[in-house]
Amino acid sequence: SNKLALIEDEMTKSHLLRERVENLEQEMWNKDAENASLKSQICKLNEMVAEEQQKTYQEQVNLYHEQVKTHNEWEEKQKEIEKNKILQEKLSKVEEELLNIKTRTTVENDTDLMDSSDSEVGPCERRKIDLFYFTV
Repeated sequence: SNKLALIEDEMTKSHLLRERVENLEQEMWNKDAENASLKSQICKLNEMVAEEQQKTYQEQVNLYHEQVKTHNEWEEKQKEIEKNKILQEKLSKVEEELLNIKTRTTVENDTDLMDSSDSEVGPCERRKIDLFYFTV
């Protein structure tokens, strides 16, 4: 009976150990499944991060191209401003030359009129002549 008790005791221990091994195997399979699920989620998150990085990169490229375009437009405007300054200076010189020519013409005409012995021009008429030539 002592041997029987020992055998039953060993069988019980063996049965408990088998249950424990089965439980551990089940836990291991559950952990494997959980790990596989986590790996899948990590892969999906990595894909999302890669997509966002690509979008961000593309936005940066677009911003860079926009900056280059804006800078080129600014340079063109600066060139136009410089050309306009030069043209304005030339126009001022031409206007000054034109005024000088008008002044010389008026003075020459006044001198011609004064030298003319055909007729006498009064101060009133001379003023009208001066005004005419300065407004032309």
